Amino acid sequence: MSKSNLKKYMMSLNIKTPERESFIASELRKNQLTPLDDIKQSPNNTSVTQTASKLLPILIIIDILDKEPNNAQFLFLLKRVDETCSRMLCDLSFDETLILLNELARTAPTKVMLLGFYLESIKTLRLRLSENKQSSLQIMNLLFLMSLRKTEALLDVRYTLKYLSDFEKLSIIEQCIVSIAAFKCGVKLDRQIIHIIEGTVQRNVEKLLKNQKLFVPLLKAMRHAGPSREFSLDHLSKRILEHKEKYKMSLAVPILALYAEILQADSKVINRLVGDAFLQMRKSGSILEDNIAAEDAIRVKDIDRLLWAVSTLNHKLTHSQLLYVEKFLSDNLDAFSRYPKAFCGSLLALWILGSKCRQIIEYCFRVKIFHRLLQNSSEDSGRLVVLLACIKIEAPTVVIPSNLIWDTNKEPLLNEYSELECISSILKCLESQLELSEINVDCPVNEIRIYGISAKHETLGWLHVDLLNNYTCLCKPRKPHGLMNLKLRLIKTLGYTSILVDNIGPLKVEKVVTTIGEAIDELMRK
Repeated sequence: MSKSNLKKYMMSLNIKTPERESFIASELRKNQLTPLDDIKQSPNNTSVTQTASKLLPILIIIDILDKEPNNAQFLFLLKRVDETCSRMLCDLSFDETLILLNELARTAPTKVMLLGFYLESIKTLRLRLSENKQSSLQIMNLLFLMSLRKTEALLDVRYTLKYLSDFEKLSIIEQCIVSIAAFKCGVKLDRQIIHIIEGTVQRNVEKLLKNQKLFVPLLKAMRHAGPSREFSLDHLSKRILEHKEKYKMSLAVPILALYAEILQADSKVINRLVGDAFLQMRKSGSILEDNIAAEDAIRVKDIDRLLWAVSTLNHKLTHSQLLYVEKFLSDNLDAFSRYPKAFCGSLLALWILGSKCRQIIEYCFRVKIFHRLLQNSSEDSGRLVVLLACIKIEAPTVVIPSNLIWDTNKEPLLNEYSELECISSILKCLESQLELSEINVDCPVNEIRIYGISAKHETLGWLHVDLLNNYTCLCKPRKPHGLMNLKLRLIKTLGYTSILVDNIGPLKVEKVVTTIGEAIDELMRK
């Protein structure tokens, strides 16, 4: 690499990430978005010429490294580059540090996060943010480099986002870049930023539907943080139905996941997206993750999210669709077995939808696929304990391995519990009048963390009261969501009679208690 070509080379450097390298690089070039665009405005001692002279030797080595196969020689050269860059760090400007980090991320995308230079330079750049001299593009570049460490960089990304001002002035591609970095690290963007992203989606939905690489990160950021109360799906729904092209699963699933997060079931939209997703599944017949374009991929987690969104939204799959999903899982057991959490989630969603997949579950027990979930966090095992509860109640002949038993004593959510306690207290005062005893706030299926009030009636036996509210219902139409429906189904099998009380808006205890009394009278008349 000659000095004459170095300036052009440096000006073409762009943000790189393993999952969207080529796309983001080309988009940034197309939009002339590079953190080095401002290099001429840098202080005199960091001009392009001086930067070229300083970085040329190490860039030549990185260029050689880029041509080496990933073997012992590659690792030797990488170590040498790491040591050289580390020695230079204290003399590098913000831009110069970004240049080297970008090149290392491109050359060694899976190893750059382990380099001493990477770790030290991220700390240094983070400290320099307090100078408030960085452009939004420099900050976005830094966010991406931080996000290579995914959730380990959560605090760094959250801190760096504070320095990204005037978010509303950012272009779609820039908002997309921030969304990807935040989502990869598990950072929920604040309400103000989410509100701006929602406006971007509403204004540009037709354009975004044609460019899913831009749309998907925005959808994920909205879902992860939770859409604002002002956000409406009406315009998006209209454009989804008008869109002429078939939806790939890689776009259909994030859209469905957003609808599930908002708990809004638009049957026409769901039918369209689910239909197109199944069409792609039938056409491929298998999990496709490697050596294909991202939009053509069918990943295990896509199947999991598709089924979970469908089950949450109470969308009834046809008998043919259910049979095909079971066959798809059976035909791709090896692929699903590598992702036990997603595999378990898929099976639970199918159970909610009415397909028990008994043979597949027994296979998972035999080869101990789900045992790995118990070794991780309780979050990983959350759906497993619900699935096991379903098996115990609705398929008791299936033998559950004894070492899969899990403690399910979880506390209810505080606000939900306090409302139920208030109702329960009044019911206890009316025990003799209502012929009730053993009144308690609980959930007969404790694995499903949706609490109600259980009571024993002298004539009717065990009753269970559930409040239909924003926590237990879809918003549109107003009916129990998938997990709530599962609870109602399971407690019915256990012998409980359900009483459902509509409770939209602020809790009106007296009205709820009156409704419960009327429901008991109605049951007695039957």
